[in-house]
Amino acid sequence: MTNRHEEHVVRTPRGRLSRTITLGVLLLGALVPVAAAAAASPLPTSTTTTAKPTTTSTTSPAPAVVTPQLTSIRTTRLTPGASLSRGNQLTSPAGNYWLAMQTDGNLVFYNSHGPLWSSGTSNTAASHLVMQADGTLELYTNTNAALWSSGTVNFTSLSLTITNQGAFSLLTPGNIAVWTNGHGTGLSETQLTVGETLSAGQALVATNGDQLSMQADGNLVVYGPHGALWQAGTAHSGSSYLVVQTDGNVVLYAPGNRPTWSAQTNNLPVSVAEITTAGQFVITGPEGPLWQNGSQIIQMPSTVGVYAYPDPQSTPIAQGWPILGDTGALGTCGGANTGLYYAPHNGADERVGFAIQNSTKNVPWLSFWTVSGPTTMVKGQCVPAADTSPKAFYKVGVAAGRFVARAIDAYAADGLHLKPTDVILDPEGLPDNHSFLDQGINDPAGPTGGQIYRWTQMLAGWTDGLHSVDQSLKPAVYADQAEYVTYHLSALPIDAFLAVAFGYAPGQAYPVVNPARLPGANGANIKGVIAFFAGVPDAVACRDVRFEAKALASWGAPLNTLQFDPGTTCQP
Repeated sequence: MTNRHEEHVVRTPRGRLSRTITLGVLLLGALVPVAAAAAASPLPTSTTTTAKPTTTSTTSPAPAVVTPQLTSIRTTRLTPGASLSRGNQLTSPAGNYWLAMQTDGNLVFYNSHGPLWSSGTSNTAASHLVMQADGTLELYTNTNAALWSSGTVNFTSLSLTITNQGAFSLLTPGNIAVWTNGHGTGLSETQLTVGETLSAGQALVATNGDQLSMQADGNLVVYGPHGALWQAGTAHSGSSYLVVQTDGNVVLYAPGNRPTWSAQTNNLPVSVAEITTAGQFVITGPEGPLWQNGSQIIQMPSTVGVYAYPDPQSTPIAQGWPILGDTGALGTCGGANTGLYYAPHNGADERVGFAIQNSTKNVPWLSFWTVSGPTTMVKGQCVPAADTSPKAFYKVGVAAGRFVARAIDAYAADGLHLKPTDVILDPEGLPDNHSFLDQGINDPAGPTGGQIYRWTQMLAGWTDGLHSVDQSLKPAVYADQAEYVTYHLSALPIDAFLAVAFGYAPGQAYPVVNPARLPGANGANIKGVIAFFAGVPDAVACRDVRFEAKALASWGAPLNTLQFDPGTTCQP
């Protein structure tokens, strides 16, 4: 495991989403073609509002048959329980659109150019239209036989209204159009999903009346029965809409795509933003709440931390990561067979220790050191030494252990008085990245006893080398699952840390493949699963950190870490 240095990338909102669901009207399939010019219209303004996607059903209306015998006084709205009888009509405030309950039994939506939509009930006994308290709009005969319905059965307290922009809509108490011009809009009143917006004058309204109001003055406010419970503090900022972005952030924007406030949930797996009956504006992902009335909710397993964090001195512990790991040095060809890039007094491993000491928190510290097997330099190339016997591997382990113990003990001279939780030999050395320890792993008959003994002796040497300098240091080994099983590392008297990787499938959301446990990779000495990403750089962008942490925690080990893609740090 090499130390992959990264830098934190903070993604800020960059304008409105390319896919937003407008809380307006949609003149859809069943409309007569002459209506094409009236394809969308905004909702009427209101002091409160709401929005969300839901599925409603409706019948497919037939083209209108015009029977313009209408003599009654016009009205603009049907409230729950109200009806519209034959010969009556609803009109928009300007009178440019109207819905006629015709004398031939047909319900027809018009503008000055002619019919735009109809219920397809001409020449029937339909006598009146009812806006029912259960949220459905129904056409009945005088004997109360239903001939047509809007199919909006999942809503209550809807009202029917006509706008000047050509919307014949059923609105919630928060003025969300859940059905428009013959079709369900996919919106409801308690939630916004990814890509949806809440515009000025609208509100999300919970079933008990608590609401999240996008006010006309630009402020976003949660109201309960006794007044405001939370606010974004954006009054008079020009804010005109709230959007749930595809990057997970929930952002307020002013005209010109100018962000004025955000929940700072970018790169989290956000599914919905909603108002609850407890007066909480909650941002939720598949694993549960992520943010609530101004505060992030941490839902990370306490057994998963980070490896090779770019800024170990301050960032990870402050963000809430409970375990830290890093690499003190890489393997070398000869000498102590480790120590490449080791930096006395300021190395990454020492900085991790200082970060923990300065935090005054009990954060486990996993100290990895990459070690090469028996090697020598020939014409500038690192090649196997002449002697690659188990005894030679033992000598390498001793030399490496002594080098590492002295390096760690030298931290005290700089004022660091902590010791690592585990000092871990990583055999990703030179020149083949396995230190010649993987011989026989693909042999159908398995490795020989001598090949297994190489592991045993190198790790015995590692333990002896560490303890010859500092008896308090706890030796451990880092290996992949195949190595752990093939070379019987479960029998070792030291801790083991398993290397795993998350996979991905091109063109699909990353990750789609969690690491799978191999049979036999379940020994009692396994203390952690160390995961890195196998996908392309920036494939994750922190979106799936919680899912990956949960996958690692499910293995049952107490000291697990995640390593992020290059250039990325992620909050837990």
